[in-house]
Amino acid sequence: MSDVYEEAYCHLVWATTQREAMILSAMEILLYDYIHQKCRQKKAFAYALGGMPDHVHLICSIPASIAVADFVQLIKGSSSHYVSHHSQSDALRWQHGYGYLTFAKHDLSAVISYVKEQKKHHAEGKLWPKLEKVPTERHGMKASASLGTGTGSAGLLSRESRSATEEL
Repeated sequence: MSDVYEEAYCHLVWATTQREAMILSAMEILLYDYIHQKCRQKKAFAYALGGMPDHVHLICSIPASIAVADFVQLIKGSSSHYVSHHSQSDALRWQHGYGYLTFAKHDLSAVISYVKEQKKHHAEGKLWPKLEKVPTERHGMKASASLGTGTGSAGLLSRESRSATEEL
């Protein structure tokens, strides 16, 4: 598909199994380096990568030749395998599912900043709820749950930087 113009900005978020705090500092470095490497390998551009011990956020542009679901499956599966075999920690396991949002180019810097400052936002309880949603399975039913307990901005971006659509 070399004759395709593409300009799409994605926010992906996924969590560890049962939201266990598995991603500690040494593992985080290994994991993030691997995810960046895998993105380059698949010709996806990673703008930002961040998270907490129980989840990861990735801001990226994925080539049109790769389905989002395939890309996420590849990143989650291969990163779990790699880290589990190259880390001194226990095995890294991801829970099923992920959150996926697209956003406009003019929102890119704000979303990048949010992801890079994950630890600060969680510590202060200033979360953007839409960027923290991942599916969860409870009692055999699928539902959507937010990561963390903060009560930050009701919308995705501040009024000054929101697009005409008001919310992503």
